[in-house]
Amino acid sequence: MKGQTVFQKGDPCDGMFLVVYGRIKLAISSSQGSEKVMEIVHPGQSFAEAVMFPGRPCPVMAQFLEDGFLLKVDAQAIYQAIERDPAFALTSGGPVDAPAWLGQGCGALFH
Repeated sequence: MKGQTVFQKGDPCDGMFLVVYGRIKLAISSSQGSEKVMEIVHPGQSFAEAVMFPGRPCPVMAQFLEDGFLLKVDAQAIYQAIERDPAFALTSGGPVDAPAWLGQGCGALFH
């Protein structure tokens, strides 16, 4: 739903997200309350994978700019895929190019 928050800055990052449709705003807020948009994520793009791997908290907040649909891939599913096939970690484009595991560990669909 438009305006729905996916995660807040500082939340634990335990997966990555793929935008199926809609747009997602990644932004930070200043202590004065102003907001700086860092990126707009469009359908077919993913986000949060950069902080998921080192296990850092989310450095930005993510929010729907319009009605949309996300696919969340759990970090544990990605780690298991890498454990089974280390070459998986070297695939160009990362997890989005590896449909064999997309059915494993997916969940938390938002719209």
